[in-house]
Amino acid sequence: MTAIVKVRLSGDADAISALQAILTATGLEIRFGDRTYPNRGGFGIRAYGEIAIVIRSEPPG
Repeated sequence: MTAIVKVRLSGDADAISALQAILTATGLEIRFGDRTYPNRGGFGIRAYGEIAIVIRSEPPG
């Protein structure tokens, strides 16, 4: 079964981009919008997205 997990990343824009690249390289299907938002009362930005994950009812093997 495939499920969608909604995520919010918060921090430095370059660090968020790097994390998105790392997650994609692991084979996860990630979707983030093109828009980012400034953090309220702090530094950096917020980015909202979704990660598709496969849930197995039984352990593999």
